[in-house]
Amino acid sequence: MNQPKPDPCEYVRHTYSVPARVGMHVTFNRAPGVIKGGSNYVSVLLAGRKTPVNIHPTDPDLIYLNDDGSRAFPKE
Repeated sequence: MNQPKPDPCEYVRHTYSVPARVGMHVTFNRAPGVIKGGSNYVSVLLAGRKTPVNIHPTDPDLIYLNDDGSRAFPKE
């Protein structure tokens, strides 16, 4: 029996009330990136980098984007 894999961003979403999910687009210090994982931090692969960086989920420079590229969190 295959059990579903646990969602690596579930803890982050529930603890910090952010919409983080694997594959979600974000910007960090205006650099585009994609969430690759999570635990206590969000693991983000930023454009031009080969390895993800860990960013605190509520860092004021981390902006979560909707699928259409609009700002999901924090709201302006």
